[in-house]
Amino acid sequence: MKRFIRFTMLALCMAAPAFAQDTSVNVNWYTIPELPSVPIIDGDLSDPVWANVPTIPMDKNGDSPAAVPGSGDLDIILKIAWDDETNALYFAVNVIDDSLTLAQGLGSTAGTGGWNNERLEVVLDGTNTGDAASTTTSGFHQQYTFDMPNTWDPYDPAAGLYGLFNVESPNALKVTTQFTQVPVYERVEGSLNLNNSHAPWNIADEYIESAARIRATNPASREWIEAPVEYNWEVKIVPFEFLVGASTLGYDLANPANIASGWKSYWEDPTHDKLDLKQGIVIGCSPQQNDADIWGQTPAREHQTNTTGVAGNWNSSESLTGLILGPRVSTSVADWSIQ
Repeated sequence: MKRFIRFTMLALCMAAPAFAQDTSVNVNWYTIPELPSVPIIDGDLSDPVWANVPTIPMDKNGDSPAAVPGSGDLDIILKIAWDDETNALYFAVNVIDDSLTLAQGLGSTAGTGGWNNERLEVVLDGTNTGDAASTTTSGFHQQYTFDMPNTWDPYDPAAGLYGLFNVESPNALKVTTQFTQVPVYERVEGSLNLNNSHAPWNIADEYIESAARIRATNPASREWIEAPVEYNWEVKIVPFEFLVGASTLGYDLANPANIASGWKSYWEDPTHDKLDLKQGIVIGCSPQQNDADIWGQTPAREHQTNTTGVAGNWNSSESLTGLILGPRVSTSVADWSIQ
């Protein structure tokens, strides 16, 4: 009982505003703690670092053609925290889904139409502008997407989930109660392709890390992909105040117009535009989990749950959840159920 009371008091304290923040532009807000130490981004959410991070409800309807699914269809545990030393936001997402449906190849390379897969999306507005005019080409509005690639190659598990789940594959993983790490395809929509081959840097190496793990929840299942499954996302994102969009003048850094606009300076080193995380600031955010339920046909998004209950967050900062960066979380209790 003492452990429960102590954890409850911590959660209540974390939910109360302890300093002056402007959340008037947000649909709702939550105080997120600073982590006592940073996790290894490997999808293993049993890491004790997550134990005392309060859960944030992620059960509202976003861009969904259907109503929010009931318990047993799509159950999500979401935790968000931050770290001063790495200047990053950290996301832990545990999903229990009655049917994992992934199109072969969809989301694995081009990224087109990936919202019809079981994709995780994280929308960020680093300076919490609340601007309705924001689009995917706006510098302060970034949408990060994470996919578990499902490739056409059934004999190469390293390439994607298809090789893991196809029972005809000699490399197929059998149903197990243990989590198995799977590949993740990262993408930043709009603003700037952070993996642009023209750039002298690959910002994703340092500024985005993600991992996923998956396991079957029904030992009688022949293939995980047709069965109730449980999977984890673990994500680290270093947010930006602003991302400069692609120059209309191309990549000629000697062009005076590109120098005057700041394009040359940004292109050579974008890190000066990263957001300096510190206690008390507010970041606009909408974590979103897509769900495709119908097995045996091309996946189509049936549900999207998020924290706001508002559609269109992929294209606007007007209706985001405010994340208030709070104090460091305690490490005295370890009641984190993800094992």
